[in-house]
Parts: sequence; C-alpha cells; structure tokens
Amino acid sequence: MLTRVRARTATLFAGALLACAAAGGAPAHAAWNEDCSAGALCVYPQRGFAGEPVEIFTSLPPGYVIDDVGSIINNSTCAVRIYEGSYSGDYAVIPARYRIPVVPSSYPDKIAAVQWIDCS
Repeated sequence: MLTRVRARTATLFAGALLACAAAGGAPAHAAWNEDCSAGALCVYPQRGFAGEPVEIFTSLPPGYVIDDVGSIINNSTCAVRIYEGSYSGDYAVIPARYRIPVVPSSYPDKIAAVQWIDCS
C-alpha cells in the first residue's frame, strides 16, 4: 500500500528553475514508474526505489516531514523544489519526469516542504 499525501489546495510559486545535476539521474521510463502514480512526486525510504514510497501530489501538510529520503521519482510535468525546512533551509530542484535512484549528499536529508514550479 502506498502512503499518499494530499492537501486540499496546492501552493504554487513561480520561480527560477535551478540547474540540478543529480548523480545517477535519468529521464523517466515506463518501467521504473510503475509504483509512482502519474502526477506524483514519490519519495522512497531506500536507495534504488526500495521500500514503501510516499506519494505527494500537492504541498505537504504543515508539520509533515519525510525523514527517510533514499531515492526519488518525479512522475509529474512540473519541476519540484524540495526543502529541508518549511520553505527554508537547504533545497534541491527535481526536473519533471526525472528519477534519482540514489539521492546525492548535496540534497536535503529530509523533506519538510514541496513547491511545484515550472509546470508545462
């Protein structure tokens, strides 16, 4: 069973898309996104897309924090900015239709906020 995080309203912010070189990142393919619903940002607790993912479709509810970030799939048409704090602190940008099998050490250790940006 997937953990689904949905909020009633999405918080959308316009902003500059940061170039983000993710170690091991690659464009989306049908085979790897079977466990990640269309339009979702999926955060897996272990590397290599292992474990039960958290699916995020909008902003995270206040106070909700994802502590285990091992791998990520962005199966949406928007880039996503993930923050370690509540829209503050360290952040990284994950391009649309992108996967990160091993989250690099330069990324936040936890996710406390999500911004959907550069939607096409």
